[in-house]
Amino acid sequence: SVFAPNRCAHSKIHEIDAEITRLGYKNMGSDVKLDQIKKFERLDSVRFGVEGFSEAIRKKIGKVTTNEKLIDQLLYVSNDLKTLQGNDTNSATMYMIGDFPGEGQAAISEFWDTLSIVDSRLKRRLTLFLSVSSFVPAPLTPMARCGVNPYSKFNSVYKSVRPRFQNLVIATRGAMIPASARFAQLLTVRGDEKTSRVMLWLSTSGKSILSVSGKDSFRAGKTIEKALRSVSFDPEILYGELPKDYKLPCDNQDQPVKPTRIWN
Repeated sequence: SVFAPNRCAHSKIHEIDAEITRLGYKNMGSDVKLDQIKKFERLDSVRFGVEGFSEAIRKKIGKVTTNEKLIDQLLYVSNDLKTLQGNDTNSATMYMIGDFPGEGQAAISEFWDTLSIVDSRLKRRLTLFLSVSSFVPAPLTPMARCGVNPYSKFNSVYKSVRPRFQNLVIATRGAMIPASARFAQLLTVRGDEKTSRVMLWLSTSGKSILSVSGKDSFRAGKTIEKALRSVSFDPEILYGELPKDYKLPCDNQDQPVKPTRIWN
């Protein structure tokens, strides 16, 4: 594998890919930024990330992918981009982050409407592997103090309203994490010394509740909330929207660069 932040960042990536292919292998070590896909005429294993189901959400978090650009770039992948062997590209993988604050049914509908336009303009069938992850208020980013809903049904909603396309085949990979696992994820972001006992419990005798799903996961989430209260920790700190001046655990660490630089 060849490491680079994305394939466009490696000055000799075309030669490297060609040599790896000649040897009978594939370079699976890096993804490509979708807004730079047109730099390539031939490419194997097209994988890229898109944050947010709606254009408004992406603009809010500083991402440049508009719906128009998403349509144009996906059409280029299917209609123009070739594999290293010169064959048509018939699949791509889209890694998405969903369930941002304020992102609901309207954003989901906008996303499917955008893909519907792609479907209507495709010259051949394209399989889009869609992998959706839950938004997490990551430390040292502008959204570190945003609230999240650990009991969100976003995962089931976006799948339930997925339309059937003629040329664009949607294949889902993975799933957004259940409520109980999301609590554990939030503990690593916003937990403190009080929550260390709860994290120890979740990693040992209580670890089975992290693997449950559906309504059982919601009940498991309530169990975790009860455990947090038992150590005098308010669960709202984990998933609620926090004041701008609220000190998170990571704020006690040295920051070599500004949070905006990390986010961008």
